[in-house]
Amino acid sequence: MRWHSSFLGHRFEVRDSITEELLKTITVEFSGVYVVGDSGLGTLPDPVDERNIENAMRNEWARCNRVKRTFTELGFAKGKLPKDVWASLSTYNYNNKDNAAREEWDRKGYFVNWWEVTPYLLGMPWGLKKYWQERLKELVEKWIGGIPLELTDIYGIRRYEDGARLLTHVDREATHATSLIINIDQVDMREDWMVEIYDFAGRLHEIPMEPGDIVYYESARCLHGRMKPLNGRSYSNLFAHYRPIGDPEWYLKENPADAPKQLIETGKCEPIPGSKGGVHCEAGNLPYLSFPREIVNGPNDLFDYWKRTSPLPKEVKPKETSLHNEL
Repeated sequence: MRWHSSFLGHRFEVRDSITEELLKTITVEFSGVYVVGDSGLGTLPDPVDERNIENAMRNEWARCNRVKRTFTELGFAKGKLPKDVWASLSTYNYNNKDNAAREEWDRKGYFVNWWEVTPYLLGMPWGLKKYWQERLKELVEKWIGGIPLELTDIYGIRRYEDGARLLTHVDREATHATSLIINIDQVDMREDWMVEIYDFAGRLHEIPMEPGDIVYYESARCLHGRMKPLNGRSYSNLFAHYRPIGDPEWYLKENPADAPKQLIETGKCEPIPGSKGGVHCEAGNLPYLSFPREIVNGPNDLFDYWKRTSPLPKEVKPKETSLHNEL
């Protein structure tokens, strides 16, 4: 793979290195990353062994429980992008959406079901990535009460396609203390594709998103994913990650005395009118609480949920529950 930088108005001709046949002509009309060549599909003819998924769930459960430090009551929140950042991101995606290439997952893990549905990445120029990540950092710092953060990673724009699933997981401890997801685009959606996040008490929350929405989350501590398959043509997200300045071992430290108390006990709760599963509780509101209720107590619960949400039933019946079950 080779990179070439260019300028607006520059015209490229891509030719076969042997025959000199003209393969493609590109004129640079806006900032973007142009991919030349066929990145293939990457899917497999047969499903992966379920034991790989089960082992992945055990590993993610152990990893999330290594993290001691937390920053908020629940570990996640929902917000909206500032108009200027949204204008920049959505314009970039609109101009470049046909330039995405296959995201290469081959034998690199099972967190995206690449063996069934090909994921795509839309590359981003370094300057724009840095600008977006700096602007987004201000929002994340505000969410966690003003703790100074440093940039560690920004990833995407990833495009998922019909049938995609994202295995429940946590992110890298040293670099992904606080993070956010931005929904960039949705095409021909037949139903919401919820972000699934487990809070500090193991309760599952299902958060709907629209283009321009943000979901903040403590991504090294809170298990998250989208186990239910995407039911729509495509869904594109951007991810940005941060940690406390100069502290790659932040996750090994206990919470300071002034840290927000984790919302473990909710007290008495009542359903939110018009909400599928959300509740008003004495200790705080849980507007995105899953219904039926899902509680994770160990890796077997995660593997069981993966099987129950599989598009091919595996003879596992849904859990029976009531809206007024204990939280």
